[in-house]
Amino acid sequence: MKNQNFLVSLLFVSLLSLPLFCGAAAIDPQITTALNNVFGLATSIVGIVCGLMILIGGFIMLTSSGSPDKVSQGKQIIIWAAIGLVVVLLAKAIGTTFQSIVQ
Repeated sequence: MKNQNFLVSLLFVSLLSLPLFCGAAAIDPQITTALNNVFGLATSIVGIVCGLMILIGGFIMLTSSGSPDKVSQGKQIIIWAAIGLVVVLLAKAIGTTFQSIVQ
C-alpha cells in the first residue's frame, strides 16, 4: 500500500511540474537546462524504483508457496509498478514534445 501511495504521489508531482518544465523554455535557457537535468534524474530514479518493485513482486510470487494471498499481492505490486513506469515515460514524452513545440 505504501508503494502505491508513493507512485501516485510521484505521478501528481510529475504532472504538476510539467507546465513549469514546458513553460521555462521561453524564460531562460539556464532554467530549462536545470529543469531538464532534474527531470532526467527524477525519471531515472523512478525507473529504477519501478524496476525494483517489479522484481520484488516477482520474488513475492515465487516464494508464495501456492498461497493465493501472496500471489495476488505480488501481482498487484507488479501491476502498480508497471503503471507507474508507463506514467513516468508518458510524462517524459509529453514534456519533451511540449518543449520542442515551445522552442
